[in-house]
Amino acid sequence: MKGKRYFVGAMAGFMLLATAAFSADKIFAGEDEEKILSGIYIGDVYIGGNTKEEAMEKLNQTMPQKGEEKITLNIGEQSYEFSLSELGVNLSYEEVVEQAFHYGKTGNLLKRFKEQEEAEHGEVHFYPGYDLNETIFEEVFQINGAQWFHTPQNATIYKTEEGIQISEEVVGTTCDMSATKEAFLAFLEKDYKYGDTAFDVIVTESVPEVTSDELNQVEFTVLGSFSTYIGSSDWNRKTNMQNATNFINGTVLMPGEEFNTSRTIMPFTRANGYYDAGAFSNGEVVKSIGGGVCQVSTTLYNAVLLAELEVVQRFPHSMTVGYVQLSADAAISGEAKNFIFKNNMNTPIYIEGTYDNTYLTFQIYGKETRPANRTLVFKNQIVSVIQPPAEIVTVDPAQPVGYRKVTQAAYTGYKVNLYKYIYEDGNLVGTELVNSSSYSAQPARVTEGPAEPEVPAETPAEPEAPAEPEAPAEPEAPETPAETPAESETPTELEAPAA
Repeated sequence: MKGKRYFVGAMAGFMLLATAAFSADKIFAGEDEEKILSGIYIGDVYIGGNTKEEAMEKLNQTMPQKGEEKITLNIGEQSYEFSLSELGVNLSYEEVVEQAFHYGKTGNLLKRFKEQEEAEHGEVHFYPGYDLNETIFEEVFQINGAQWFHTPQNATIYKTEEGIQISEEVVGTTCDMSATKEAFLAFLEKDYKYGDTAFDVIVTESVPEVTSDELNQVEFTVLGSFSTYIGSSDWNRKTNMQNATNFINGTVLMPGEEFNTSRTIMPFTRANGYYDAGAFSNGEVVKSIGGGVCQVSTTLYNAVLLAELEVVQRFPHSMTVGYVQLSADAAISGEAKNFIFKNNMNTPIYIEGTYDNTYLTFQIYGKETRPANRTLVFKNQIVSVIQPPAEIVTVDPAQPVGYRKVTQAAYTGYKVNLYKYIYEDGNLVGTELVNSSSYSAQPARVTEGPAEPEVPAETPAEPEAPAEPEAPAEPEAPETPAETPAESETPTELEAPAA
């Protein structure tokens, strides 16, 4: 048995050598060594029997249309079609022509024989490489990004005639560009070569911070509401108040979130809807862009106090204002004087601001957790009063003599405390100090015309010569003396000044 196996193995080896010897002429002389073997394609372009130069010329004439072949970009549920050239894809021929040229001509005898057999009896396809211009590729996403992707949008609360409504959140999407480019090149080198023309862009999602499920848990009742009278303010001031109110209206604060008034309503520019109106500056009332917005922050402050939210930062005005009681105001002056508060509840709140040309109102909605028998009263207590200093007079030579006009009334200064009085079933159960405020005293400012000029004294006349003295008259008899005067009445006491 061992001898028989040896004989069969030897015969197989002899046949293999005979086959190789029989094909040697074909391997070494059957094909032009300067030309590519027959039966070879690059893509679907036949280059068999061509030299490398001829193959390159044929590809350059035929393959440019390959740049116009379409690829479909799948982005989520949407699809968009682009040509290879629009995506920055260039076909590379040099390397693949070299591979095709050496097919069946390199390697050991058996490898070369096998490759020649495949080329002769079938089709051997090579595929061009792909170079990606990353700048062009990225520009496609930059130009179309606003259409394809979007930032996350929180669920929001808005008010209609039917009441409080809640909109659904929108999940945000962005393109992972680095991963997309890497996957796209791999797609070109593999799947696209074999007929797949659809590529899935790698998209990352970002979940909004506020969802409709969270907002739907809230029972929206009014936690605090406050109004201030607008009165006969000028058009600019009214417009500033309305503009600032609109910026605040519709705000949703999640638990623990802070509201920054200045950052919400600024910048104070014409482009942002503001005009020049009266404002305090260094003890004077001056025209300033955005004048009047302090009444907006003050109205909101009082609504916040009634809702019992946490006040983080609040400043009084430098001088007194007339639309709320002393110490119940909240001034705005950029970041230097700001009103900031926090939603210290476990559920979201919604802020509604309205303006009707007569009253400015803020209402804060949320889930009421306080007892129904609990009521609040905020009342100030004046600690001290500072009288204004002497008026400041400015003489205007252009005005007539005797002209006088008060350009700014005097302001009395105060130190004031604001207290919160807590009642249950009408009975006072607690008192809390809310804030302490100081307001400066300012003199009245008056413009007067020039003083009346002094009239020069006349030169005295020459004295006349004294007349001759007359003889003295006879003395008259003395008159009867007058009656003794009555006693003066006791003066009445001054009335005590009103409180």
